[in-house]
Amino acid sequence: MNRMETLISELNVDRVMDHVMWLTENTPSRLSGQGEDRKAAQYVVEKMVSYGLATELLEFETYNSRPGFSELKILNPIGLSIASLACGHILSTLPEGMELELVYVGAGGEEDYKEKDVRGKAVLVEVSYSPPTPEKARLAAARGARAIICSNWGEDQDVICHRALKAVWGTPTLHTFDQIPKIAGLSISRKAGELLKKLCSEGVSVRIFVRAEAANNWETLVQPLGILRGTGEGRYFLLVSGHLDAWRPGVTCNATGNGLILELARVFAKHRHTFSHDIYFVFWNGHEIAEAAGSTWFVDHYWDLLRDHCIGYVNIDSPGLKGATRYEAVASLELVGFVQSVLRGVMKEEPIVSGLRKIGDQSFLGIGIPSISGRMAFSPEEIRRNHGATLGWW
Repeated sequence: MNRMETLISELNVDRVMDHVMWLTENTPSRLSGQGEDRKAAQYVVEKMVSYGLATELLEFETYNSRPGFSELKILNPIGLSIASLACGHILSTLPEGMELELVYVGAGGEEDYKEKDVRGKAVLVEVSYSPPTPEKARLAAARGARAIICSNWGEDQDVICHRALKAVWGTPTLHTFDQIPKIAGLSISRKAGELLKKLCSEGVSVRIFVRAEAANNWETLVQPLGILRGTGEGRYFLLVSGHLDAWRPGVTCNATGNGLILELARVFAKHRHTFSHDIYFVFWNGHEIAEAAGSTWFVDHYWDLLRDHCIGYVNIDSPGLKGATRYEAVASLELVGFVQSVLRGVMKEEPIVSGLRKIGDQSFLGIGIPSISGRMAFSPEEIRRNHGATLGWW
C-alpha cells in the first residue's frame, strides 16, 4: 500500500465514536465560557498528549453572550403561548417585556422590506442562508424593528434551534462594535412560525408579547492546540481544525468533527517520520455565539507565522449527518482540481466540489491561506423539503 492507503486503513470509526460519545455524554452543553467547553478542551488536550503531540491550551479574550430567559405570546387575533429560546448577543427587553405588532418579512433580506414599515414592531423571518440569520437581525434593527422572531427551517417539526445575532465576524473592534444589532431576538419552531405566518397573511393586526434576555460580556476562553512535528525537513505546516464549542448536545455539530480530528492526530502521529512538514491541530472556541472568535484571534495572534509558513487549512465541521447520501466539498479555487482528484481516488465517485465561501471558521481568507472543507450531504430534494437546511432540520 502507498502512504495514503496505509493512513486510511488505520483510521478507526469506533475510536471516533468513542470521542463523540464522551463529549456528548460528559459535556453536552459546550457553549463558550460556560464551563463544559473548558472540560471538553481538557479532554482533547489529554488525548493529544497521549498521542505524543506538543500541546497547549490557548487563552484569548472575546465578546461573548449567554442567552437566558424568553417568553412569547400571541395576544391578537388569538391568545396563545409559544415555546421559544432567547438568541445570543441580543438587546434584552425590560423585565416586564413589550407588546409589539408583528410583520412577516420572509427571508428578511433587503428586498423583503419593500413597502413595509417595521419601525417599533417585531419582524418574523424564516431562517435561511440568504441572508444569514445575523444579517437578518442587522437589517431588521437598521429599519427600526425592536424584535426579531426566527422561524426554524425544516418541514413542520416542533424543534427549536439556538441562534446568535452578533452580525460581526470575530471579536468586535472599536470600529465594528456598533454593528452588533440592538434588537431583541427569539428562536421558535417551524410549526409555530407557520402559524404566525398564516396569521400575518390574513390581513388583521397580529400583536405579540415578547420577553427575552441575554448577558453579553467580555470573557476569556480556551482552545486546544496540538502540534505534530514532522521530520523537520520542511519549513511549513498544515492547519487542521474544527470548532469545539457547541449548542446542546452538539453531536453532529461538532462532536463528530472533534472525534475525527483526534483520530487523524492519533494515526498521523504513528507515521510522523513520513511527514516532512508539521501539522497543527486546533479546536476552535467562540464559534457559535461569538461568530468565529477563536479562529479570528488565531489569525491575528499568529499572523506572521501563518503568512510565512502555513501551506493550507482543512476545516472539519459536521462530517457525520444522519440521512446524508453524498459527499460534498468546498475549496479555494486554486485547490478545486486537487480536491477533485483526491476524492475520485478515495471515494471512487464523481466528486461535488464548489468554491469556498466565508462560512464556519473560514477566517483565513484575508491572509490568503488556501482551504478545504467537506462533509456528507443531503440530496437536493431533501434540502428543498427542509427549506434549505443543509445540516439537517435539527
